[in-house]
Amino acid sequence: MAEDQTEDGQSAGDGGATSTRDGRSTEDDDPDDDSPTFEIPARPERNYTPTGGVEYVGETAFHLKPDPELAVDELEAALADVLDADRYVRGDWFDLPRPVFLVHDEPVSTSFRVVVRSGRVELHVLPSTEAAGLRELFDRLRAETDVDWTVDCRVDQA
Repeated sequence: MAEDQTEDGQSAGDGGATSTRDGRSTEDDDPDDDSPTFEIPARPERNYTPTGGVEYVGETAFHLKPDPELAVDELEAALADVLDADRYVRGDWFDLPRPVFLVHDEPVSTSFRVVVRSGRVELHVLPSTEAAGLRELFDRLRAETDVDWTVDCRVDQA
């Protein structure tokens, strides 16, 4: 069952921290730091199928929503510009209506999936994803678009 959480991993509405409009936890220690931590509250489990495939059990995704809202094409263009930076190796190997990128952040040595859907950018955690890689992509995307962003974390513990 999916559960909405603030970017610091606490359930929304459970009396825990909440996110500000730009994604910071209201309980952050440094009020001048406007970057979310991208703390990963749960990781998916990788399972190998008998036919040689890979499945993930459970999911954690960070939903990045711009304010003001940007068109999907604008979000995709901004994401493409960010992913074209030297630090990223990326691929879009799936035949889907919208691109789904498998991204590797070389300096952080971490990988995650990225998709643009319903007016937001989604960062999907893999079993070995590092928060620093998610945070770096967010910071670059924010600089590329020059808008405010709301960051929410969604966890599905299948």
